[in-house]
Amino acid sequence: MIKRIRFFVTFLAVTVASFASPPAFAETGDSTEGIFARTAGEYMSDKAIAVEVKSALLADPSTSGIVIQVETDKGIVQLGGLVDSEAEKKRVVEIARGVEGVMDVKHNISVGGGLQ
Repeated sequence: MIKRIRFFVTFLAVTVASFASPPAFAETGDSTEGIFARTAGEYMSDKAIAVEVKSALLADPSTSGIVIQVETDKGIVQLGGLVDSEAEKKRVVEIARGVEGVMDVKHNISVGGGLQ
């Protein structure tokens, strides 16, 4: 039963990541050179990295993966959310760093969630 729930949650995360926002080909403040320098492949890679990080967090029983927000830009992963302990916070960052394609991890994770 738990495996089915995890599968469903992972499937839901992938689906939401795919359709939550339309792909942006230019961001506010991008120069013309910056707009044309980034390819569709880079955007897809960022989406794929974010999905992989979220899936890894959801699969790890020591993290509250469902409450961690994951965004990726040019291989740099930004994490946010609320966790129960410093150990969980460190584990979340460690998991994100271990995903292939992640160049760096930045986070705004706060401790004191009490959500598990």
